[in-house]
Amino acid sequence: MKYSNLFEGTECEALLIIDSSEQNMDLYYLTRFFAPDAFACVITPEQSSVIVSDLEHGRACMEAKVDFVLRQIEYAQKYSDSAGNISVTMKAVISVLKEKNIRKVLVPQSFAVLYADILRAERFELCVKQGPLVKQRMIKTADELNYIAHAVLETENVLEDALNRIACSEIRDGKLYYENTLLTSENLKNHIAARLLERGYLSLYTIVACGEQGCDPHHQGSGPLYAHTPIIIDVFPRSLTNFYFADMTRTVVRGTPDPYLVSMFNSVARA
Repeated sequence: MKYSNLFEGTECEALLIIDSSEQNMDLYYLTRFFAPDAFACVITPEQSSVIVSDLEHGRACMEAKVDFVLRQIEYAQKYSDSAGNISVTMKAVISVLKEKNIRKVLVPQSFAVLYADILRAERFELCVKQGPLVKQRMIKTADELNYIAHAVLETENVLEDALNRIACSEIRDGKLYYENTLLTSENLKNHIAARLLERGYLSLYTIVACGEQGCDPHHQGSGPLYAHTPIIIDVFPRSLTNFYFADMTRTVVRGTPDPYLVSMFNSVARA
Protein backbone atom coordinates (compact mmCIF):
# COMPACT_ATOMS: atom_id res chain seq x y z
CA MET A 1 0.00 0.00 0.00
CA LYS A 2 1.94 2.98 -1.33
CA TYR A 3 0.34 5.64 0.89
CA SER A 4 -0.01 3.61 4.10
CA ASN A 5 2.75 5.56 5.88
CA LEU A 6 0.50 8.65 5.87
CA PHE A 7 -1.94 6.86 8.16
CA GLU A 8 0.46 5.53 10.80
CA GLY A 9 -1.09 5.70 14.26
CA THR A 10 -4.62 6.33 12.96
CA GLU A 11 -7.63 4.27 11.92
CA CYS A 12 -8.59 6.70 9.17
CA GLU A 13 -9.54 5.47 5.74
CA ALA A 14 -8.50 8.53 3.72
CA LEU A 15 -6.47 11.72 3.88
CA LEU A 16 -8.29 14.84 2.69
CA ILE A 17 -6.60 18.13 1.78
CA ILE A 18 -8.47 21.11 0.35
CA ASP A 19 -6.07 23.93 -0.40
CA SER A 20 -3.97 25.70 -3.01
CA SER A 21 -0.79 23.82 -3.85
CA GLU A 22 0.89 27.18 -4.40
CA GLN A 23 0.66 27.67 -0.63
CA ASN A 24 0.45 24.10 0.67
CA MET A 25 3.66 22.26 -0.13
CA ASP A 26 2.37 19.00 1.34
CA LEU A 27 -0.37 19.09 -1.29
CA TYR A 28 2.11 19.85 -4.05
CA TYR A 29 4.48 17.12 -2.84
CA LEU A 30 1.71 14.51 -2.87
CA THR A 31 0.23 15.50 -6.24
CA ARG A 32 3.00 17.36 -8.11
CA PHE A 33 0.20 19.59 -9.40
CA PHE A 34 0.76 23.32 -8.96
CA ALA A 35 -2.37 25.47 -8.86
CA PRO A 36 -3.06 28.90 -7.34
CA ASP A 37 -6.72 28.04 -6.65
CA ALA A 38 -7.80 25.52 -4.05
CA PHE A 39 -8.60 21.97 -5.10
CA ALA A 40 -9.27 18.77 -3.19
CA CYS A 41 -7.06 15.73 -2.84
CA VAL A 42 -8.31 12.41 -1.46
CA ILE A 43 -5.72 9.74 -0.66
CA THR A 44 -6.41 6.24 0.62
CA PRO A 45 -3.69 3.72 1.48
CA GLU A 46 -4.05 2.29 -2.04
CA GLN A 47 -4.68 5.25 -4.36
CA SER A 48 -4.77 9.01 -4.80
CA SER A 49 -7.25 11.35 -6.48
CA VAL A 50 -7.58 15.06 -7.10
CA ILE A 51 -10.92 16.81 -7.59
CA VAL A 52 -10.50 19.82 -9.84
CA SER A 53 -12.60 22.35 -11.72
CA ASP A 54 -13.12 22.12 -15.47
CA LEU A 55 -10.67 25.02 -15.79
CA GLU A 56 -7.83 22.92 -14.37
CA HIS A 57 -8.95 19.45 -15.49
CA GLY A 58 -6.98 19.23 -18.72
CA ARG A 59 -3.73 20.41 -17.17
CA ALA A 60 -4.24 18.21 -14.12
CA CYS A 61 -4.63 15.16 -16.37
CA MET A 62 -1.21 15.93 -17.87
CA GLU A 63 0.68 17.07 -14.78
CA ALA A 64 -0.80 15.58 -11.61
CA LYS A 65 1.07 12.50 -10.35
CA VAL A 66 -2.04 10.79 -8.99
CA ASP A 67 -4.11 7.77 -9.88
CA PHE A 68 -7.32 9.63 -10.73
CA VAL A 69 -8.22 13.16 -11.85
CA LEU A 70 -11.91 13.76 -11.10
CA ARG A 71 -14.15 16.52 -12.44
CA GLN A 72 -15.49 18.62 -9.61
CA ILE A 73 -18.78 19.51 -11.31
CA GLU A 74 -19.52 15.87 -12.17
CA TYR A 75 -19.28 14.77 -8.55
CA ALA A 76 -21.00 17.89 -7.20
CA GLN A 77 -24.05 16.98 -9.27
CA LYS A 78 -24.20 13.63 -7.47
CA TYR A 79 -24.70 15.36 -4.13
CA SER A 80 -28.31 14.57 -3.23
CA ASP A 81 -29.05 16.91 -0.31
CA SER A 82 -30.12 20.29 -1.66
CA ALA A 83 -30.47 21.82 1.81
CA GLY A 84 -27.92 24.33 3.01
CA ASN A 85 -25.49 26.59 1.23
CA ILE A 86 -22.66 24.16 0.46
CA SER A 87 -19.98 25.00 -2.08
CA VAL A 88 -19.46 23.02 -5.26
CA THR A 89 -16.10 21.87 -3.91
CA MET A 90 -17.62 20.41 -0.74
CA LYS A 91 -20.49 18.77 -2.63
CA ALA A 92 -17.93 17.04 -4.83
CA VAL A 93 -15.77 16.00 -1.87
CA ILE A 94 -18.74 14.51 -0.01
CA SER A 95 -19.83 12.58 -3.11
CA VAL A 96 -16.33 11.17 -3.66
CA LEU A 97 -15.96 10.10 -0.02
CA LYS A 98 -19.37 8.41 -0.04
CA GLU A 99 -18.65 6.68 -3.34
CA LYS A 100 -15.48 5.24 -1.82
CA ASN A 101 -17.36 4.24 1.38
CA ILE A 102 -15.07 6.40 3.48
CA ARG A 103 -16.31 7.58 6.89
CA LYS A 104 -13.11 8.25 8.88
CA VAL A 105 -11.09 11.07 7.38
CA LEU A 106 -7.62 12.32 8.27
CA VAL A 107 -7.08 16.07 7.76
CA PRO A 108 -4.08 18.40 8.22
CA GLN A 109 -3.84 20.89 11.08
CA SER A 110 -4.54 23.72 8.63
CA PHE A 111 -7.88 22.23 7.53
CA ALA A 112 -10.60 24.90 7.41
CA VAL A 113 -13.16 24.87 10.23
CA LEU A 114 -15.96 25.51 7.72
CA TYR A 115 -15.06 22.36 5.78
CA ALA A 116 -14.80 20.37 9.01
CA ASP A 117 -18.25 21.54 10.16
CA ILE A 118 -19.81 20.54 6.83
CA LEU A 119 -18.22 17.08 6.91
CA ARG A 120 -19.22 16.44 10.51
CA ALA A 121 -22.78 17.48 9.69
CA GLU A 122 -22.66 14.75 7.03
CA ARG A 123 -21.60 12.30 9.78
CA PHE A 124 -17.98 11.94 8.73
CA GLU A 125 -15.50 11.36 11.54
CA LEU A 126 -12.46 13.64 11.33
CA CYS A 127 -9.03 13.14 12.83
CA VAL A 128 -6.43 15.92 12.77
CA LYS A 129 -2.93 14.79 11.82
CA GLN A 130 -0.46 15.78 14.54
CA GLY A 131 3.09 16.70 13.60
CA PRO A 132 4.41 16.67 10.02
CA LEU A 133 1.76 15.60 7.54
CA VAL A 134 4.20 14.06 5.05
CA LYS A 135 7.28 12.85 6.91
CA GLN A 136 9.00 11.87 3.66
CA ARG A 137 9.53 15.55 2.94
CA MET A 138 12.10 15.73 5.74
CA ILE A 139 14.45 13.44 3.81
CA LYS A 140 15.53 15.10 0.58
CA THR A 141 16.21 13.21 -2.61
CA ALA A 142 19.31 13.87 -4.70
CA ASP A 143 17.22 16.03 -7.06
CA GLU A 144 15.81 18.04 -4.17
CA LEU A 145 19.27 18.63 -2.74
CA ASN A 146 20.39 19.89 -6.14
CA TYR A 147 17.39 22.23 -6.34
CA ILE A 148 18.26 23.71 -2.95
CA ALA A 149 21.98 23.96 -3.74
CA HIS A 150 21.23 25.75 -7.01
CA ALA A 151 18.87 28.17 -5.26
CA VAL A 152 21.57 28.96 -2.70
CA LEU A 153 24.20 29.47 -5.41
CA GLU A 154 22.02 31.84 -7.44
CA THR A 155 21.10 33.77 -4.31
CA GLU A 156 24.76 34.08 -3.33
CA ASN A 157 25.60 35.49 -6.77
CA VAL A 158 22.81 38.06 -6.66
CA LEU A 159 23.56 39.00 -3.07
CA GLU A 160 27.23 39.48 -3.92
CA ASP A 161 26.19 41.89 -6.66
CA ALA A 162 23.95 43.81 -4.23
CA LEU A 163 26.72 44.01 -1.63
CA ASN A 164 29.10 45.24 -4.31
CA ARG A 165 26.74 48.15 -4.99
CA ILE A 166 26.96 49.10 -1.34
CA ALA A 167 30.74 48.64 -1.24
CA CYS A 168 31.25 50.77 -4.37
CA SER A 169 28.86 53.51 -3.31
CA GLU A 170 30.00 57.05 -2.50
CA ILE A 171 29.29 58.68 0.83
CA ARG A 172 27.67 62.10 0.53
CA ASP A 173 26.25 63.87 3.57
CA GLY A 174 26.04 60.54 5.37
CA LYS A 175 24.03 58.83 2.62
CA LEU A 176 25.10 56.28 0.02
CA TYR A 177 25.11 57.01 -3.72
CA TYR A 178 25.71 54.43 -6.42
CA GLU A 179 26.58 55.80 -9.86
CA ASN A 180 25.33 59.24 -8.77
CA THR A 181 21.95 57.86 -7.68
CA LEU A 182 20.82 57.81 -4.06
CA LEU A 183 20.91 54.21 -2.86
CA THR A 184 17.66 53.33 -1.12
CA SER A 185 16.11 50.26 0.39
CA GLU A 186 13.55 50.29 -2.42
CA ASN A 187 15.90 50.46 -5.39
CA LEU A 188 18.26 47.86 -3.94
CA LYS A 189 15.34 45.48 -3.30
CA ASN A 190 14.11 46.06 -6.85
CA HIS A 191 17.58 45.31 -8.19
CA ILE A 192 17.79 42.08 -6.19
CA ALA A 193 14.30 41.01 -7.32
CA ALA A 194 15.06 41.72 -10.99
CA ARG A 195 18.36 39.83 -10.94
CA LEU A 196 16.74 36.82 -9.27
CA LEU A 197 13.82 36.85 -11.70
CA GLU A 198 16.30 36.70 -14.59
CA ARG A 199 17.56 33.48 -13.00
CA GLY A 200 14.09 31.98 -12.56
CA TYR A 201 13.49 32.89 -8.91
CA LEU A 202 10.72 34.95 -7.35
CA SER A 203 11.85 37.16 -4.48
CA LEU A 204 9.00 38.51 -2.37
CA TYR A 205 9.25 40.57 0.83
CA THR A 206 13.03 40.98 0.56
CA ILE A 207 14.46 42.90 3.50
CA VAL A 208 16.91 45.77 3.08
CA ALA A 209 16.67 47.50 6.44
CA CYS A 210 19.07 50.22 7.54
CA GLY A 211 19.77 51.45 11.05
CA GLU A 212 16.89 51.29 13.51
CA GLN A 213 14.69 49.58 10.91
CA GLY A 214 16.99 46.58 11.19
CA CYS A 215 16.17 46.33 14.91
CA ASP A 216 12.51 45.66 14.12
CA PRO A 217 12.31 41.97 13.14
CA HIS A 218 11.26 41.48 9.51
CA HIS A 219 10.92 45.20 8.83
CA GLN A 220 11.31 45.27 5.04
CA GLY A 221 13.09 48.62 5.10
CA SER A 222 12.44 51.90 3.33
CA GLY A 223 14.19 55.12 2.45
CA PRO A 224 17.87 56.04 2.00
CA LEU A 225 20.73 53.78 3.00
CA TYR A 226 23.19 55.50 5.32
CA ALA A 227 26.94 55.30 5.79
CA HIS A 228 28.52 54.05 9.03
CA THR A 229 25.22 52.29 9.79
CA PRO A 230 24.38 48.56 9.72
CA ILE A 231 22.32 47.44 6.73
CA ILE A 232 20.54 44.10 7.03
CA ILE A 233 19.73 42.24 3.82
CA ASP A 234 17.54 39.13 3.99
CA VAL A 235 16.64 37.33 0.76
CA PHE A 236 14.52 34.17 0.49
CA PRO A 237 13.70 33.55 -3.19
CA ARG A 238 11.64 30.66 -4.53
CA SER A 239 12.26 28.79 -7.76
CA LEU A 240 9.56 29.31 -10.37
CA THR A 241 10.09 25.79 -11.72
CA ASN A 242 10.66 23.46 -8.75
CA PHE A 243 9.43 25.79 -5.95
CA TYR A 244 12.37 25.23 -3.60
CA PHE A 245 13.73 28.16 -1.58
CA ALA A 246 17.02 29.65 -0.55
CA ASP A 247 17.29 31.89 2.51
CA MET A 248 20.28 34.15 3.08
CA THR A 249 21.00 37.07 5.41
CA ARG A 250 23.92 39.51 5.51
CA THR A 251 24.67 42.54 7.68
CA VAL A 252 27.09 45.10 6.24
CA VAL A 253 28.37 48.61 6.91
CA ARG A 254 29.68 51.05 4.31
CA GLY A 255 32.11 53.27 6.15
CA THR A 256 33.18 52.94 9.77
CA PRO A 257 31.12 50.59 11.95
CA ASP A 258 30.22 51.48 15.51
CA PRO A 259 32.61 49.83 18.04
CA TYR A 260 29.65 48.11 19.71
CA LEU A 261 28.68 46.54 16.37
CA VAL A 262 32.28 45.35 15.92
CA SER A 263 32.12 43.83 19.40
CA MET A 264 28.89 42.02 18.49
CA PHE A 265 30.48 40.71 15.30
CA ASN A 266 33.56 39.46 17.14
CA SER A 267 31.41 37.73 19.77
CA VAL A 268 29.49 35.84 17.09
CA ALA A 269 32.71 34.99 15.22
CA ARG A 270 34.28 33.59 18.39
CA ALA A 271 31.16 31.58 19.19
